[in-house]
Amino acid sequence: MLSDYECAYACGLAARLLNCPITPEMKLSEVKALVEAAMLKEQGDFDYRIRNLYKLIRDYSPVEREGENTPEEIFTLIQMGLDEEKYDKYKN
Repeated sequence: MLSDYECAYACGLAARLLNCPITPEMKLSEVKALVEAAMLKEQGDFDYRIRNLYKLIRDYSPVEREGENTPEEIFTLIQMGLDEEKYDKYKN
């Protein structure tokens, strides 16, 4: 993963799969922490796409800077991930 924008979309996808409650007020680091806390440690039975999604999220560190406003696009990308229905077949 190369940017906070990609992380935002990935976290949205994972939040949908994990049924995590996300609000527009949340920072990307908060969404990422919520998603990581909901991920199962043992992922052997998961499709490789989901294992890779979770690995990408775990391995990325947001670049958010203290005191700066979160760009509007970050929540838009989180919401795009939350709205992505094609991943529903991977829900547990």
